[in-house]
Amino acid sequence: MTALRLAAAVALALVSASCVGRGVPEVSSARVSYGGGETAMVYLVAEGGADRLVEVRVDGIIGHFHETVLDEDGRMTMRPHAGPLTVTPSSPLVFEPGGLHIMLTGLDPGLWTPGDRVEVILVWEEAGSRRLLVPVVDPASALGGGDG
Repeated sequence: MTALRLAAAVALALVSASCVGRGVPEVSSARVSYGGGETAMVYLVAEGGADRLVEVRVDGIIGHFHETVLDEDGRMTMRPHAGPLTVTPSSPLVFEPGGLHIMLTGLDPGLWTPGDRVEVILVWEEAGSRRLLVPVVDPASALGGGDG
């Protein structure tokens, strides 16, 4: 019986250790940068927990993960992001101007104005859908952030 209890305790410790850091990532600095045209960018920071971001939706529009990179001619260009979008306890997922970002396309011009708040739905592989109410900001002020 002692060996069985020891084995159970070891198994419980292993399961507990494998779950450390799991959970819904915390989101901060969320904002939608929109200048009145047909495109907008979503910026945010997700940290803590461990999960993979699968999809982002705003007003029924599915966002596309993009990154800004320096091309071989020294110009900054955008391209679809390749690879998983994972957050871990030691590695936050950062969407920011000039880097990784979420692009919304096909918007009706004039859909939002700075100061509006829109619902952003983050779909996580493990945690499922999480809804945020996020401010719309002018692109010139998108660099500043502000919690969403």
